[in-house]
Amino acid sequence: MDNIEEVEEQLRVHSEGISGATSLDSNDVHLYVCTHGARDCRCGDTGGAVAQAVRDELRKRRDANPSDPSTCIKLAEVAHVGGHKYAANLLVYPHGEWLGEVEPEDVPDILDAILALPARPRNTDEIPICPRHWRGRMGLSKDEQVQLLRRTYS
Repeated sequence: MDNIEEVEEQLRVHSEGISGATSLDSNDVHLYVCTHGARDCRCGDTGGAVAQAVRDELRKRRDANPSDPSTCIKLAEVAHVGGHKYAANLLVYPHGEWLGEVEPEDVPDILDAILALPARPRNTDEIPICPRHWRGRMGLSKDEQVQLLRRTYS
C-alpha cells in the first residue's frame, strides 16, 4: 500500500481521460485484487486465493520463459472496491476493466485474455476482456455499460 496515492491518481486520470497526465506508452498491466477481509470475508478469502493464484501463475510462466509476456503484469492487493457479493474482484489497468466472480482456476484464462490485447484503455465499442466476469469499465456510464454488454451477447 506504499503507492496508494499513485494508484489513486492513475485511476482518476484514466477515468477522467486527462491526456498527458500519465504515461500510457508503457506495456505494464496492473492487476488490483480486492483482498479486504476485514470489510467482508468473501473478499478476504476469495480475493486472497485469487491473488495467490495470480502470483503462482506468473511465477510459473516466468520460470518457464524469463521473457514471457506476463513480465509486464504487476499485481497488487487492494481494499474495498465494492461489490463484495462479486468476490473476487479484479481491476485491470490501463484497460479500465472491472472483473468479478473470479476464482483461482480462472486466472490462466484471464491472464491470456489480458495479454492478448494492447495495454491501453478499452474503447466504448470494444467487447469486454472477459465477458463472463465483466462488472464494468471505467469511464463509461451505466447506460453505456448496459449497451456494451447487450452488444457483447447479441
